[in-house]
Amino acid sequence: MRKVRLISLFCLGLAFGLSCAHAGDMFVVQDKCYLPLFENNKEIRSFERGKKGCNCDDLDTVLLPGSVIEVLGYKENGMAEVTCEMTEKVKHTGYVYKSSIEGFCEKFKEGGVKRKRSPMSLEDIRKVFDRCLRENVPYCWGGNNFEAVPLRGTTFTSEKKGEQYECRGFDCSGLLYYISDGTLPHATGALKNFGERLFTVEAGKIWDDAFTKKVEKVIADLKDTDFIAIKGHVIVSYNEGLIEFRSKDLGCCFTSKERANKRITELIEAAKKKNSDVWFVRWHPEYLRGK
Repeated sequence: MRKVRLISLFCLGLAFGLSCAHAGDMFVVQDKCYLPLFENNKEIRSFERGKKGCNCDDLDTVLLPGSVIEVLGYKENGMAEVTCEMTEKVKHTGYVYKSSIEGFCEKFKEGGVKRKRSPMSLEDIRKVFDRCLRENVPYCWGGNNFEAVPLRGTTFTSEKKGEQYECRGFDCSGLLYYISDGTLPHATGALKNFGERLFTVEAGKIWDDAFTKKVEKVIADLKDTDFIAIKGHVIVSYNEGLIEFRSKDLGCCFTSKERANKRITELIEAAKKKNSDVWFVRWHPEYLRGK
């Protein structure tokens, strides 16, 4: 009886502690847990399936284990506005479900040591790329992991209303976020600020034969994990070709060495329409240390 009373008091105390959560609280995502971060605090979210993936346009990213968030405030609909350091140079502000914090996080104690992040080895990254292609891992807007992550507060826009659903897979920059263990940002526009810039194709650049040869030489010298980014998309060099997550209908795509130049030309043409530069970047420490 005394044991039951103690358990009841513990549960009551836990519930009271959660109900007293307030702005300024800090939490850390636990091991083997992933925390969806949304761009807004809508209660109902659209979710669209494609042939090889899905879109939840409100999803910003999925925070990796060890990520630390600070609560800015709680909303009446059960969401919390939070800020988090995505990398050393990039901060995100967004919304998470309070129930997700309670399920996936623990309190981050004052003076606690944040997890030190470091990219996967080149060998392990190649295994990740092989797995993506072998398993036909799906595209997922805002996604950056192999595990299925439940998305609370979301309703299908199809006839399957009310069905529970989840996200699994990667979008284009989510793949880099994952293999870099969060040292690269999950944001294409910020990627140019990381690593060593190999080459830049400036927006509106006038092409001539000499410039074409420069681009071709840069492409020929690309190593595994080097990436080519524009505002809105990024592709990654792998096995003398290219790997990318393109859309919910195309999923994970590999472009062979023979077609790599053509694919990069397509990306450059897309950049022109967006008035975006094109950045060729080498970032992996094993390559940079070898210089």
